[in-house]
Amino acid sequence: MKKKNKIKKNKKKLYKKQKAKAVKKPSKNKIIKKKKLIKAKTTKKKTLNKKHRKEKTKREKVKAGKKLLSKRRISSIKKVSPRKDRQRPAEPKIIKSPLDNLDRPFNIVESYMGTYSFNDIYSVLFVCTGNMCRSPMAEGILQKKVKEEAPPSLSDKIWIQSCGIYAFEGNKPSDKSVQIAQQNGIDISAIRSKSINRVLVEQSDIIFALSIDHLNFILDNFPSARHKTFLLKAFGKERSAGLIDSIPDPMGLGVEFYQKTFNEIRNVLDEIFPNIIHRANQKIYPNLIST
Repeated sequence: MKKKNKIKKNKKKLYKKQKAKAVKKPSKNKIIKKKKLIKAKTTKKKTLNKKHRKEKTKREKVKAGKKLLSKRRISSIKKVSPRKDRQRPAEPKIIKSPLDNLDRPFNIVESYMGTYSFNDIYSVLFVCTGNMCRSPMAEGILQKKVKEEAPPSLSDKIWIQSCGIYAFEGNKPSDKSVQIAQQNGIDISAIRSKSINRVLVEQSDIIFALSIDHLNFILDNFPSARHKTFLLKAFGKERSAGLIDSIPDPMGLGVEFYQKTFNEIRNVLDEIFPNIIHRANQKIYPNLIST
């Protein structure tokens, strides 16, 4: 019996030794890998939690904003006065003359519809550089001619304006141009400078450029007005316009040069005046001319 018990004890000891040998301790590399995996899992969880939190805050903000908007709408609806107290919107301005046109901005749809032009008005536009010397003189000369020489049916129907390609708004004509015009019985002191714009071009039936540079500027910037834009000195002539037909700028020169430019513009307008009257009649009274 004693021998058997000893054998059993020895067997148990051997089994324990074998078991201890089999179960080895994990190496350092394996422990490090396990730690890294655990860290990666925790970081993933943290990032996901942050994303979820951000999304939640966004949703909450959106909800709060919607609530505020709804509250504001309700408050605005409450504040609205009854229909009796409300003011009616201002009626659109009735456009009777080219001056009324200048107060409103250019609209491409209205230009296609032809709302800038007038059936009962023939509009003439003179264009120079600063709208302070040549074009105001031309405007004043033609206005005087229309009053004195145009038929009574057209005296109120021809509208004359001037502008400049590089003009500042609201400047008076130069002192020398006003002086020369007054000496010839024309008052241009009330004219104020205007810069060329789409509305002025659209509403004009004929445009006269006083030099070749002004003509090129209009043709480049307003190609739709090509058919009605002319160089003043070359108008009605068979030859093509050139530098010779440009009327020089008297700005900064003496009174004699201003007188010379005034005379040059007046002589040209005397020549072309019957043509302007004929064109005005064609537009305003087409039935009378056809018969």
